Amino acid sequence: MIFLAVTMGFFVENIREHFSDNERVAQLSRQLIQDLKKDTASLNENIRQQTVLQKQADSVVKMLQQSVEQFNYVLINVYKSVEDKAVVLMQYTRKEYGAEEE
Repeated sequence: MIFLAVTMGFFVENIREHFSDNERVAQLSRQLIQDLKKDTASLNENIRQQTVLQKQADSVVKMLQQSVEQFNYVLINVYKSVEDKAVVLMQYTRKEYGAEEE
């Protein structure tokens, strides 16, 4: 009888552990799903922010490139203007002081 009681106690304990293990697995599974949802939301927000930052950086680069192109355009025009004035001045100076043009 004692053997039967000990054996039955052993089986009951195993069944109780099985139920508690199953409950623990279910609890951990629910927690995992919640964590995955939070991580997914966080990643989606980070992707959205990175997309906005990338667009802003592209805009800044484009503005800087335009500024450089405009600056170069102004420099070229100033140089041409100065060069044209220098040519006119040289021609005037040659005529004024009697130097012959070549």
